[in-house]
Amino acid sequence: MKKITILILTIIAIIAIIALVQNRNGGINTESKKVTSIIGKQANKTENGIKPCEIIKKHPFSRQDSEDTFKLKFNCENLEDSVTFQIIGFSGDLIYEQRFLGISFYDYGRPSYIYETDPKRGKDMNTQKLSGLVADSLQKADIMYIKNRMNDFFDEDRFMVNPMAKLDKKYLNVFQFDGISDDPTAIGFKIQLFLEGYEMIAFSKKMKKVQFIASAD
Repeated sequence: MKKITILILTIIAIIAIIALVQNRNGGINTESKKVTSIIGKQANKTENGIKPCEIIKKHPFSRQDSEDTFKLKFNCENLEDSVTFQIIGFSGDLIYEQRFLGISFYDYGRPSYIYETDPKRGKDMNTQKLSGLVADSLQKADIMYIKNRMNDFFDEDRFMVNPMAKLDKKYLNVFQFDGISDDPTAIGFKIQLFLEGYEMIAFSKKMKKVQFIASAD
């Protein structure tokens, strides 16, 4: 009888340990999912030597009453590398795609540019002779600059309802007004790379495609 009691207690203890481990693992997985939803999807596998990352935003675009999916896809390990911007319609079709390099986010606010052009360092400063520590710090600051620009790419202020009525006429592309100029429900999206300028696109319900409607240098 004593042996049976010990055996039962041992089984109960094993079951309790298994349940505790499962609960802990479940907690780790849940937390991981929360982080993923904030920073965007990161794949563990590489594609052609590139570890892909995505920044995703849902927002009305092709229709006011439905949300399309905006994606910025890039190389996690080299933000200066190729970037793909996509808009996937609410029905699942790819309605827009643009490719560019991560270095397109650089402008006069780039940390290394500010450092190298600082008047205190003189006009003849040789950037090739920077110390390893300074060069490394500037490179990291430049990459962080790209990361911040990527995180801002889908900011709410990039979207504009009825842009044709709100934008300065001198910036409008008069050759692609079809189905947009007379549509007050159209939603424009501003693609901003170099900080000084932008391009704006909108979906033409009449043409059933994305149109380039405005730009500014």
